[in-house]
Amino acid sequence: MPGCAQGDAAVRMYATVKQIIEESPDAKITSTVLRKMKFKPSMVACYLEFVAPAPGQKIGENGHY
Repeated sequence: MPGCAQGDAAVRMYATVKQIIEESPDAKITSTVLRKMKFKPSMVACYLEFVAPAPGQKIGENGHY
């Protein structure tokens, strides 16, 4: 995620998302979920945009990931 995070923030976010999916494969990873985990809103938005092309990614009716 070039330009999205400083330090190890991107690694921590990846590990968090991976853990959520391992625990509950049907979990929805949303900005609300990630912000509750204390990730910065700008990084959350960048991350969700970065992973949007991933297989199985769905965009809601309101246009948000």
